[in-house]
Amino acid sequence: MEIVGLGTALAAIGGALLWDQGTQRRHVRRALAHWEGAGNTVQVGPIGTIAEGDLLDGAPLRRAFGALAVVEGQVRFVGHRTTALDMTFPLTALRWVGLRVRVKSTWNRRVETPELVLHAETDLGWQVYRFLEGPLEAFARQLAALAGLPFQQTGEVREDFGPAPAVRVEPDAATGWRVAPVEQPDPLALPPDWPQTAGLLYLAPDRLLFERAHAIPLARIRRVTALAAGATRAGNPFQASLLRIEYESAEREQQVVGYLVANAGDWAGVLETRGAVLAEWRGAEGDR
Repeated sequence: MEIVGLGTALAAIGGALLWDQGTQRRHVRRALAHWEGAGNTVQVGPIGTIAEGDLLDGAPLRRAFGALAVVEGQVRFVGHRTTALDMTFPLTALRWVGLRVRVKSTWNRRVETPELVLHAETDLGWQVYRFLEGPLEAFARQLAALAGLPFQQTGEVREDFGPAPAVRVEPDAATGWRVAPVEQPDPLALPPDWPQTAGLLYLAPDRLLFERAHAIPLARIRRVTALAAGATRAGNPFQASLLRIEYESAEREQQVVGYLVANAGDWAGVLETRGAVLAEWRGAEGDR
């Protein structure tokens, strides 16, 4: 009887999975019919895939199955059972299209999952979308060709770094640094819960971003210094590690900005590799 019960349960699970796959395929067909019925040209796709949403929206990781396509010059994702991760942005906003491999290892096996990553510069700022499952490589190659971008394959190597909570600081003649914005009474005061209330620092394929909009192209970075927390003699009066960036503005002016971020040394190392610039590490006594 136990074997019969187990067989019945497995059959029920298998039937539910087949039914779910069928409804997903129908959703993709309905999306195509809807777009074409409205007189729109579907240029790439649609494919059925799982979206993980915008990496920089600050929300917990969410997933949704849906239809991904390029329709009338717009990259679109339409969810099956939820619209929470639906998105639309112009094809011209794309800045990077590529596949990387997500690896999960257990004690006796290694699982590699292809992941499609799209970087876009939109009216809402920099956005990063990730997709799992489906014919991702064929879709990515067509999408990249349509957008006039190279198709990137990075394997296990990520094209980005972060995001991580950070506080932006600016040079100040009197105190060395001040926390932006400058209106606060104590220019060196950090909010007690700053890791939770801070903005996001993120390294995109070609630029360092703070809160999507404050962008420093990697090609303009001239020097990077990581300063340990409390390294006052070295130039860091804060009780958090400081990432100091020297860069050239669009007007060819030399600029300096800082970010209080955990593991500033890791950020400096990545920037040294990606931006081909000199990186320095300074401890509490100002040692390199």
